[in-house]
Amino acid sequence: MGPFKTRKGVSTILGALIFVGIMFTAVIPMQLVMHQADVIFEQKKLERYRADDEREMEHLLVYPVPSQTEPELNITLINAGEVPSSLIRVWVNDTIYDASGVVPAFGSLEIGPFPAPTVEGAEYEVKVITDRGNVFFSEIGALIYSGGKWLSETLGFNLVFPSRPGRGQRENNWLNELRVSIEQGGEILYSNETMHWAISASEVFFEVDDTGDYGITIYIWCKPPPYQHWEMIYSEIHSITWPAGDPIEVLNFVIVGDCLELQ
Repeated sequence: MGPFKTRKGVSTILGALIFVGIMFTAVIPMQLVMHQADVIFEQKKLERYRADDEREMEHLLVYPVPSQTEPELNITLINAGEVPSSLIRVWVNDTIYDASGVVPAFGSLEIGPFPAPTVEGAEYEVKVITDRGNVFFSEIGALIYSGGKWLSETLGFNLVFPSRPGRGQRENNWLNELRVSIEQGGEILYSNETMHWAISASEVFFEVDDTGDYGITIYIWCKPPPYQHWEMIYSEIHSITWPAGDPIEVLNFVIVGDCLELQ
């Protein structure tokens, strides 16, 4: 009976070792794989949320500009968003063109030329598609060729302001209220138009009726010291020269000390 008991004890130990071996070679690796799969899933979910956020932040301004010498047009792209935008496609009416290039945040890019035959009554609608799937249409509506010249549905100035600096980062006493005035030849077209400068990027559009030179002045409301007051932070002359230039002049501002300057 002694040898039998010894063999029975050895078989029990061997069975336990085999069970532990199975655990280490099958169950535990499976748990590790499942844990890694969970980590990858969470990473992919986070990447998707980030991509959705960037898609919402993307904001391109599209300005088609026809050539004065050739039956074609170029497209000026202004990035009014806080993320760069990569182009993949351009539509001119129903014709699709492949496009490439990156418009940096608060930067610009010109692409083209694209065919635009100067046929009486021809209309061209332009839109741009980015790699995030966003579609941006021309800010000036359709381009129309009539009476031997190009016509635009809209003329004006688009003022784009950067993110307002946080209170601890300011070199000045600015608050968030701006007033914009625009005049032409002594005639006031917009007088102290009020806008509130958001913490994120802000923009405002002012439409004008004709080409020419326009004086643009911007004031900001300041807190003490010594007292609350309006302070002029920008005053320059800008021109609309359509069709030789853009029908909409985009003023992309940056903060330099206590003033606004064009980027």
